[in-house]
Parts: sequence; structure tokens; C-alpha cells
Amino acid sequence: MDDRLRDMILTKLSPVILSVVCPPPGATPKEYPDRLFNYDRDLCYLETSLCPREEFKTGTPHLSEDRHIDRCISMILGYCNSESHTGHAFYIAGIFLRITPEHQSVTSLDSVTEQQWWDVMRSLLPVLVDSTKKYMQISSKSDLEKLIRCVDEFLERLEENMQWNRRWQEMGLEMGPEMQSLEQMEGVAIAVKELRTAASNMLESFGQLSVP
Repeated sequence: MDDRLRDMILTKLSPVILSVVCPPPGATPKEYPDRLFNYDRDLCYLETSLCPREEFKTGTPHLSEDRHIDRCISMILGYCNSESHTGHAFYIAGIFLRITPEHQSVTSLDSVTEQQWWDVMRSLLPVLVDSTKKYMQISSKSDLEKLIRCVDEFLERLEENMQWNRRWQEMGLEMGPEMQSLEQMEGVAIAVKELRTAASNMLESFGQLSVP
């Protein structure tokens, strides 16, 4: 598709898509009863916002300038929490990471707090673990060995952070808002260990397990 035609389509389509999930100011609850959160609608919106491939470079300014980032930030509260793990976190993280440095200045991406980033990543991890376990059977032996090494390194760093948190708790010191709770870290560790176990079991099917 011609670049000018693509940009013209995205220019008109982008605000229309946003209006479906984020009604204009002044709209009444009666007009939009599910204005805040609607599971299926919001998931479809996130998939649509992230999925274009050829439009990657062209679509990024529209994500930045048409308030899509604001909408994604508002979804963190509804879909990125410890009580449920949904696919929304995967797409929210993907959209945030698509914002290129030259467009970050025109977005509210820098308003995302450390706690919100953590909530997104914490909710994203179980989804990634489940998906990785689902498609792991197509991996090669070397890929599985590399995955296990990376997971082990991650778990080692996570355990170090957990030990520091335990010490702070034992000393009765108050943890700052930038420090994640021990309970949150333990939840992440459980999910990652499940991935490690699945990868090890799959690697055994290749024969001799070369990774301890």
C-alpha cells in the first residue's frame, strides 16, 4: 500500500477506533453503560492497536498522538492485577514498547508509575509462561538449553531481591513504593519456575539433559 494512502487511512481510522472504547467527554453513563471496562471489547481494541505489521512505523505516531496511550494506561487498573491474568497485559506492554523515542515526548507514557509498570509485567508473565509452554514442543534442543539458562539467571537475580526484602522486613524497615512486595516477587518466581520445569521436561525428551 502507498505510504500516503496508508497514513490517510490510519489518520481517519485511529480516532474512530478510540471512540468505540473511550467515548468523548460529556458522554453519559446511559449512552455508554460499559464505558470503563468491557473484557471482550477492550481485548479486541488492544489486538487491533498492536497487530498491524506494515503499518508499524506509520501507526506509531497515531498511537502516540490520538490518546491511545492514555486509554491503555487507564486499562492497567482493570486488567493488570494479582487477582486475574488476562491477555490484555500482553498487548498493553506491546503497545508501550512500540512507542519510539522520538514519539515518547508527545505521549503520557512517562506518566506511567513504577507500580503500574510492575503491574503490567507481573500480569504479563503468566500469559507468556503459558504461551511458551504451549508452543515449546517446536523448540530445538539448543533453544531449550538457552531458555533454561536465561530463566536460571532471572531466578538468581529475583532471589537476591527477595532476600533483600526479607532482610528489610526482619529489620522492621519500611519499604519505599519503588520496592515490590515479597508476596509479589514470590508469585513471579512460582510462574517462572513452572516454565523452567516445563522446559527441563521437554529437554529430557531429546535425550541426555545437559543443563543441571
